Amino acid sequence: MILVDAHVHIYDCFQLSAFFDAAAKNFLEAANQSNNSEKQHITSFLLLSEGTGSNWFFKLKENETTENSTGEWTLSSTGEPYSMRLENVSDQTLYLVAGRQIVTSEKLEVLALITEKRFPDGLPLDETIATVSKSGAIPVIPWGTGKWWGRRGKILQDYLLHPSAQPFFLGDNGGRPSFWHTPLLLRFARQRGIQVLPGSDPLPFPLEQTKAGRFGCSLQGTIIGDRPASSLRQLLIKRDKSLTPYGPLEKPAIFIRNQLAMLAKKHLRN
Repeated sequence: MILVDAHVHIYDCFQLSAFFDAAAKNFLEAANQSNNSEKQHITSFLLLSEGTGSNWFFKLKENETTENSTGEWTLSSTGEPYSMRLENVSDQTLYLVAGRQIVTSEKLEVLALITEKRFPDGLPLDETIATVSKSGAIPVIPWGTGKWWGRRGKILQDYLLHPSAQPFFLGDNGGRPSFWHTPLLLRFARQRGIQVLPGSDPLPFPLEQTKAGRFGCSLQGTIIGDRPASSLRQLLIKRDKSLTPYGPLEKPAIFIRNQLAMLAKKHLRN
């Protein structure tokens, strides 16, 4: 069984050991709740989406963090530049995979998953998707509170109606509150055969460090040990594997708390 959290952030306020401990625990709980007979063979992926000014993957890869910051987790290289293997004393394994978060000229977000490359902000949506796809990365347009409403929602709807030749995914989000119905554009995308990659999308607050791995998807396939992220990318690109979402949506009280905190953070920044 392959488990994937396809929208992960690491922030300065996170304690890395607690972050990785929680991710391993969340992946294990997701596997235990699955009815899949192969669940004893778990391969877990954290796909980073790092924005401008954030570079945690390469900080870890170059050992720029202190020795104790990752707790009982040992980091090691793979045979590819955009993934790392993390192992702890309990023989749990996680794969941390580089990726970027891009803002288009329409103020929509696009994730470029499974890549160490950088991409410019401010290009139109169709050009951004094409650039990410041609680089070999996986392009995802993720849901976010309010980001698919109004003008931006209309732009995305038009794009879903007349997509480019480049394959892409939409992204669901573990921060979406449980009292909201599935967004119309997610349902519309599924009807048109556009797959949805779910992810936890933790916010920049200390309590959010336990979210990674809690919301994602499972799939079946073969992962090559020294090229884990490349193997995952091929499985996603082929689109012949069904993606089974897992994980709870956000509790209403926590969603409201987080939205108020984000508004306060934005106000202080401005």
